Amino acid sequence: MRNQTPIALNRGQAPRLDSGQAMMMATLFFLVVSVTMIFGLVGPVLRQQKISSNLVLSRQSYFLAEAGLEDVVYRLSTGQPVSSTEVLNLSGSTATIVTTDTLEGKQVIATADVQSVVRKVETNLTLGDGAAFYYGVQTGQGGFIIGNATVNGSVYSNGAITGANGAKITGSAVSAESSGLIDNIDVGQDGVGEAWSHTVKDSIIAGALYCQVGQSNDKSCDTTRPDAPMIDFPITDAQMAEWKADALLGGTIGSYNPSVDASLGPKKISGNMTLDDVNLDLTINGVVHVTGDVDLSNNQGSVRCASAFTSNSCMIIADGSIHIKNNITFAGSGQAGSFLLLASTLDCDGTETQSPTSGKLCGHHNSAIDLHNNSIGSIIYASHGKLYLHPGVNITGATAYRTELENNAVVNYNQGLINAVFSSGPSGGYEIQNWKEIE
Repeated sequence: MRNQTPIALNRGQAPRLDSGQAMMMATLFFLVVSVTMIFGLVGPVLRQQKISSNLVLSRQSYFLAEAGLEDVVYRLSTGQPVSSTEVLNLSGSTATIVTTDTLEGKQVIATADVQSVVRKVETNLTLGDGAAFYYGVQTGQGGFIIGNATVNGSVYSNGAITGANGAKITGSAVSAESSGLIDNIDVGQDGVGEAWSHTVKDSIIAGALYCQVGQSNDKSCDTTRPDAPMIDFPITDAQMAEWKADALLGGTIGSYNPSVDASLGPKKISGNMTLDDVNLDLTINGVVHVTGDVDLSNNQGSVRCASAFTSNSCMIIADGSIHIKNNITFAGSGQAGSFLLLASTLDCDGTETQSPTSGKLCGHHNSAIDLHNNSIGSIIYASHGKLYLHPGVNITGATAYRTELENNAVVNYNQGLINAVFSSGPSGGYEIQNWKEIE
């Protein structure tokens, strides 16, 4: 048997133990790389999951804000009460809706918070069609004739203002352009109230007198002002046409003469409207357009806007004449700033017995509106025709192409007419100007 010769180690050579260490280092390196790769993959997944979760929460927050905003806008539009701050709760999340007044109407901001994810939505609402009635009486070129009667307020006329003995305007009086005339009127009181017209005669003026020609007045003319300009009426023919179209949306009926308390509007009446039953109350829910004549001679009854109009005003518009007598009560919704507009578009200016354009017969005194009755709470409007006011009448404000006040009639101007806002219906009080997210 061959002897095996042991392998001799070189002198100074140690046994090789680093091979195991290398394996361990390789394993550790592989483990670190693997963990790094795992975290590199898991991180984006977690971030994506968080983004997706936030996106869901953000959408929930947005829809909650929208729901709160829609709720408040709906209540404003339908005349329901709305607090300045409302809170909507849903599944533990909240939307706070803040409503503030603006010059144009309302601003509504809804802020929703769903698990600290906040979204805000805003809308701005404009009021319905407004009209500024700055004067107790405003007339066109047909002018203003006043007997021994009083206007507690101011008068602006594109025509002449002429009075009988005792005629009084407690505010200012203006008659426009070079044909302007103020004749035999006491203007103003307690040192306040000016007269402004090209010609002023036989008048007593409490304040300043601006004229180019003066005769038998209590003071001389101040000629530093030019003649006053003509001004437009508060409501245009185009707006009247829009309101008539709104009435048609409620359908058409024939001549209307209810025998019991009733609600009406929006509605077009193809014919006449008559209220002649005692103590009958009529509530206006929307525009009422009468193609014929309106005769309101109900004794001790009433015509008023529905409460849902809140501070907005409602209207009855006639293509024919309007005749009012026997102590019927007119009123807005019951809130300040709400009035009932009684308007005739008939062009009977007092000079003919029938309309020169439509051929419709004129009312009493060849007028578009003839008023025997107190009508505080209503606005009387006849921009193309004559308004005739009988003795003992007391009204809120009058606008007509021509106006005539008999002895002892009174106009008591209401400051609320400056900002009168008309709505074609309770839901038409506000219009959405914009709707957007702000955060």
